[in-house]
Amino acid sequence: MDNKESTESWVARAYNKLTAPKTIKICGYAAMILYIGLLLIGVLIAATLHPGGYTVWDNWISDLGSIQDTPAPYLYDIACISVGILSMPFIFYQERYIAPIPRTPEELPAPHRMTYRGIGLAFFFTLLGNFFYIFVGIFSGDRNYYDLHNIFSYLTFGFYAFGTLFLGFTLMVARQQIVPRPWNFIIGPIGMVAPFTVAILNVIDSTPLREWGLLWAVMGFIIPVFLFTLRHAGKLEHEGSK
Repeated sequence: MDNKESTESWVARAYNKLTAPKTIKICGYAAMILYIGLLLIGVLIAATLHPGGYTVWDNWISDLGSIQDTPAPYLYDIACISVGILSMPFIFYQERYIAPIPRTPEELPAPHRMTYRGIGLAFFFTLLGNFFYIFVGIFSGDRNYYDLHNIFSYLTFGFYAFGTLFLGFTLMVARQQIVPRPWNFIIGPIGMVAPFTVAILNVIDSTPLREWGLLWAVMGFIIPVFLFTLRHAGKLEHEGSK
């Protein structure tokens, strides 16, 4: 019994630390600055310094991780690994506050069952998408052993497409404060429609521009949700300091 209580206590402390507002703010700002910054710098270097140039309509995203297409392939590798790791706490934070489990009478009523189902599926798919994105950076274009880079890329974008679909749905039906009204009715449909639609187009006939379009569709949903999540974490941190 003592060992069980000790384990539960350790898990609870780790979970609370992972989803603490301070952790979310540090990881959130670091993830956006590193990923967007390294991605833009990587494209700029490839376009200006590589003899063959680089354009979004002729080059795949993965070309940013190959020495054959850019003199600085490690930038994209670092971007994938860092955002995959730093985005993990956000998934746990959103699940915690979008669909909280009531533990006292004051926390009732409980969220609707569709909220739990939606955030559960969003959590599952997005967590796997983040996990596989780490391996996209590890097995980059220059380390594409056994075609692992392409496999992990397909898995990453596929899981992200499903993750944004279910998170967008949950934001619209849940009584939550992370993405308040009316923004949830604007951002939610973007997550439900845009990434999944572009993903299907890539399955039908993938081109470099369509692959970039899938990344832009995912970012067009994820970045606003990130910003609203950071806003929510900031409010909690401020309330906790009173």
